[in-house]
Amino acid sequence: MLPKVAIRFLNSTLGKLLPGMICPASDNVIAFMETKIEAMFEKKSFGDSSTMWYEVVEEPGIFPDYNLIQLKVKFQPNNGEVIEVTPDPVPEDLPPKEEGKNAVYIPVSVINVAMTLMDGSFNSVIAEIEGSAPTTDQLKEILPDADLPAGKEMKIEISQKVNVTFTVSSTRSHMTARIKASFLSVEDGAELLSVDTVQECSAGFGIKEERLAISLESGSCRSTEISSPAGDVEPAKDFMKSIMDSWIPHANDVLSKNQVPLPSLLGLMYSEGETTLRFGENVLVFHVMIEAYDENELAERIRLNQEKPKTT
Repeated sequence: MLPKVAIRFLNSTLGKLLPGMICPASDNVIAFMETKIEAMFEKKSFGDSSTMWYEVVEEPGIFPDYNLIQLKVKFQPNNGEVIEVTPDPVPEDLPPKEEGKNAVYIPVSVINVAMTLMDGSFNSVIAEIEGSAPTTDQLKEILPDADLPAGKEMKIEISQKVNVTFTVSSTRSHMTARIKASFLSVEDGAELLSVDTVQECSAGFGIKEERLAISLESGSCRSTEISSPAGDVEPAKDFMKSIMDSWIPHANDVLSKNQVPLPSLLGLMYSEGETTLRFGENVLVFHVMIEAYDENELAERIRLNQEKPKTT
């Protein structure tokens, strides 16, 4: 059963497109189109322990050159409360719409709400940097005033302080991670040093099987803030970059397992070769083809629908 607002949209649109069609045939066309819209409202998995779905915000706008359908996104962790993402106002400085394609706008706020469901997923332990275990001697060379024992192998525990967030623009897209890096003795697990840092890592966006695929660029992380209870650790920024380079594969694995489903409406096809992705200010803009139906195919589908046994 479609939401009433979607049914009104179908009736309004098809009423304009098919004013002379006899009622039974018109009903069959509407029934056929309903099956295309139903997929948009289906609940889909997000990661291993959550679902998400789209809902129409208000009465769709019917204009001479285009139709405007605003959606809100809902997430629900298993056995948890529903989290709703209401749409942001559509920015004015969007990339121009491509001829013959439909524009789908995904605000970054949807991605950032999704990240709240992944609390702790980006935590990791780094045992090797560039193929070998880090040592206190390496760190002592960088931070000579740090109170560190000599000759100890270390492992670095990376833990999220808050949820990661994404920012996109026409010039740069990145993920911001506020983390604590705990330098632990391999021998007994004692904490030798802790560093609080804000990392910005370049992010890439794409499409994979009707979902939004996000990945971090290798070697792209940089410290925008860095501090420690032990004192000044500014000289350790380059060392932190090496640590984050070792962390990125884990982060990309997490992102690949938690991809946001893209909205499907009336046969939108997010084909990698035919869909283009552009960026506005904190909004992703997909220019998408719609699945084409020739008149013969549509007529055949209507005929088959008419031949189905009617239920009362």
